Amino acid sequence: MKTEIGLSAQLVRLARGAAYVLAAVLVLLPFHAFLTVALGSLTGNYDLIRLWKEVVLLALFPAAAVLIWKTPGLWQQLRTGWLFWGIAAYVVLHAGLGVVALLKGQVNHYALIYAWIVNLRLVLVFIIAFALAARSSWLRRHWQKIVLWPAVAVVVFGLLQLFALPYDFLQRFGYGTGTIMPYGTVDQKLEYLRIQSTMRGANPLGAYLVLVLAALTVLLLRSPKEPAKKQENSDEFGKNDKRQFAGVLLFSASLITLMAT
Repeated sequence: MKTEIGLSAQLVRLARGAAYVLAAVLVLLPFHAFLTVALGSLTGNYDLIRLWKEVVLLALFPAAAVLIWKTPGLWQQLRTGWLFWGIAAYVVLHAGLGVVALLKGQVNHYALIYAWIVNLRLVLVFIIAFALAARSSWLRRHWQKIVLWPAVAVVVFGLLQLFALPYDFLQRFGYGTGTIMPYGTVDQKLEYLRIQSTMRGANPLGAYLVLVLAALTVLLLRSPKEPAKKQENSDEFGKNDKRQFAGVLLFSASLITLMAT
């Protein structure tokens, strides 16, 4: 019994620590392009630095595997339904096609490994997040802040690009032909600029903002109403009113930024 209690305590600590690391990755991801270009320009190791997130995710995977193995019913829950088998088929398809392409000489080893990293990291993130969210109440309680606070910074910087900053502002942080272009245009015309904020381009920014808008929509629609007693003074905002107001502002700012991409 003591062994089981000790093992459970170890799993709790493992899940909590891994959850903090995953949260840090998720918070930093919207700034990945900006940080890697800036650090790469200072150190000269741009290609190596931009792999930081994959290295961290690979380090987290053993912890997620242990949690799935040691948590009763979690493995059965993961493999139940079509999603698990769809993921398994996706992995097998990528691995098989990659090996075939390598044997035919269509790709080299570097291209194959890079393709696997890019295409399979989504699966890695899903498995890690599934295991940690199942064991970490902290991650479940704070996911809104993890998603939305970085989005605030991304949207604000995007609006600054749109209305205040010079079009080549990012050049001073190492952006250029050897890394990421500091701006995008429509038909190569400077009068039709496409902002990218901290992302690697306008299209990734647009995809990111769609996810942010979806999360905001869910939160705004399910936001609980303040009790009637707290709404007697119409001149004061309740706690949930402030959250809804802030959500509407971020939603509107995200839409403006999205349209400018």
